[in-house]
Amino acid sequence: MNNKALKYNFVSFLILTILFFIIATLAAHLASPTRYTIDKTAPIYSNTAYRIDTSKALTLEQFLAEPDKLKHRPFKDVEWDLAAQDYWLKLDLENRQAKPVELAIHFDNPMVDYLSVYHVDDMGQLIDTTELGDKVSGLSLFQYSTPHSMLTMQGYEQTSLIIKIDTVGISKTPINIYGEKEFQDLLRSQSGIWGSSLVC
Repeated sequence: MNNKALKYNFVSFLILTILFFIIATLAAHLASPTRYTIDKTAPIYSNTAYRIDTSKALTLEQFLAEPDKLKHRPFKDVEWDLAAQDYWLKLDLENRQAKPVELAIHFDNPMVDYLSVYHVDDMGQLIDTTELGDKVSGLSLFQYSTPHSMLTMQGYEQTSLIIKIDTVGISKTPINIYGEKEFQDLLRSQSGIWGSSLVC
């Protein structure tokens, strides 16, 4: 066997190995992304509610002052639409263990225009705000491609995230909560997909 044929066989084997790795990673992580969400891996409990603002004028203060206008249902029941309206999602979290836990809240819509994450305590006081989205300036490429917010919950802590989604076009934004390790696994899976698209 000459050197040219040997080189060709080696390159073919390398490409097949990379493709096999990507397929295995996809099967393990992305075929069912919720398999590794925090509710499956740690005692973190959540309650969800939402409100749709057709006026696009609702403020955080008004949202917090009118809890009776919330629909207490899973986020999968949100009536996503292409109409010009804002979506306000409320995610209550409770850490039912003594040790602190690092969480990554992943917003699975990299095409959202504006996504505001308000972290409030159990008394409704604003702790901090994270601004994400395609039209928000000053973000890193990582924040644009993988919109997410990191959160540390202390033992037995209760806290809430208020998420405002303001976008033109596809508004549906699945929200998954991962532990730090599981989130890194997800990122490695995504990197494998992007790498395979460059190879192909």
